Amino acid sequence: MSPVPQSNPPMNHSNIFRLLLVAQIASAHAASVTPEALLPTGKSPFAVPADPAAKKECVQAIHSYMALPPSEVRAHPAAADFPGVAPANAERVTRVITFSGTKTRWQSTGLYANAGEIVTITPQSPLPAGASVEIRVGCHTDQLFHDTIQSWKRFPVISRAFPLTAQPTPVANAFGGPIMVILRHANAATLGLKFENAVAAPFFVLGKTSPDEWKTIRNAPAPWGELVGHNMILHFPSAQVRAMDDPTPLLDWWDKVVATEDQLVGWPARGEQERVVPDRQISAGYMHSGYPFMCHLDSAPMITDLAKLRANGDWGFFHELGHNHQSPMWSFPGQGEVTVNFFSLDCMEHIVGKPCGTGHGAIDGAKLF
Repeated sequence: MSPVPQSNPPMNHSNIFRLLLVAQIASAHAASVTPEALLPTGKSPFAVPADPAAKKECVQAIHSYMALPPSEVRAHPAAADFPGVAPANAERVTRVITFSGTKTRWQSTGLYANAGEIVTITPQSPLPAGASVEIRVGCHTDQLFHDTIQSWKRFPVISRAFPLTAQPTPVANAFGGPIMVILRHANAATLGLKFENAVAAPFFVLGKTSPDEWKTIRNAPAPWGELVGHNMILHFPSAQVRAMDDPTPLLDWWDKVVATEDQLVGWPARGEQERVVPDRQISAGYMHSGYPFMCHLDSAPMITDLAKLRANGDWGFFHELGHNHQSPMWSFPGQGEVTVNFFSLDCMEHIVGKPCGTGHGAIDGAKLF
């Protein structure tokens, strides 16, 4: 005999008061958590305070924490969980790298600032007249403060940027990250910078790094690595490529994807690459466009899986790159998610070799109608 189902207790004024009290206590608790004690993980997210005032207080504390001067920065306890840290015995290196004034987007270094550690950057010559130089630490630039985000699976801000001066400039991030340089208004000038106390990352530049060199570089200790093509730059957890013998065919494939999308809109040969960065939690959607365009960590293995990319492509990657190519000149208002799929269809046909008009479950066969 089945047990008699129990009904819920009536929602009287006393019960309502208790629920409101519990909610207020929870919000107060969330607001009182200091940034150092905020330890969200993928399995144990942190509930964003529901009360607007409590959330504002929490967000302000986080921004203040992430703006500390480098001398006061320490590794955040959550950094080891995401984005990760280099082993304690990893070598700290000093390198001099030259950057081009003809590029205005992030320029890669192949170096990583470990969480809470100061990296010092020193110009090797006077800064170009009128130029501004920014040092970015961290490729995960999405901030998780949008009202639709109700819980954090990682700390909501984990990247920082610092203006470079003519003097040695210390930079530090409580979460660490790949080091990039943004050089603006430098025209055709070049700039050499010395980086001290950084950690080497798995880093391959198409046309410059040889496969033999890569077999050593791929074991560099930083937790995130980069593969740099002519049209595309790939970020990923380093473990993903430790066994990859030669990234050249993978980067050739990605370069062809970007070139195909450029061709569809009639763009000339590009001078700077697109970037893709996988993240535990992003600011919107399953993926989103932009620089870099973002995806979740569960898509990260696909970024470097050339066999699967060749066989099946990836509609989502093609789609987000497509958004970076869109123009209101040929997209009717409200139809941005329609015209963008020209790019996915074009890549599915001409890169992957699928029949014209296929490549996504929603348009295959009878589902098209």
